[in-house]
Amino acid sequence: MSTPAPLVVSRHTSRGADVLAVSGELDIATAAAFRAEFATVRDTLLPTLVVDLNEVSFMDSTGVGMLVAVRRWLLAHGRDLVLACAGGQPVKILRLVGLDQVCTIVDSAEDRDWAAAGD
Repeated sequence: MSTPAPLVVSRHTSRGADVLAVSGELDIATAAAFRAEFATVRDTLLPTLVVDLNEVSFMDSTGVGMLVAVRRWLLAHGRDLVLACAGGQPVKILRLVGLDQVCTIVDSAEDRDWAAAGD
């Protein structure tokens, strides 16, 4: 049995947006850490937050729920959410639950088209 990848969240800016780059597993075991990280930065965020999931190896329904909660908070505060996820299991679950219908999903936080996609 393999050891789950620890959750690592880092923050930087790209193309005029804040980026939370997530790596490891975003699941029931790590949701509290993600929630705590978001809580420490949410009041100082730029108008758009990109959550970069390209280094997430696994995401369960708890991880999806965290993204939905982040989206709700951002919308209630006049901000936008963009998800960066080029492939793998996370993008499959995002599409399966229909998050791609309510959020902009791009391949990369560096994608030139993400800003236009949210308009």
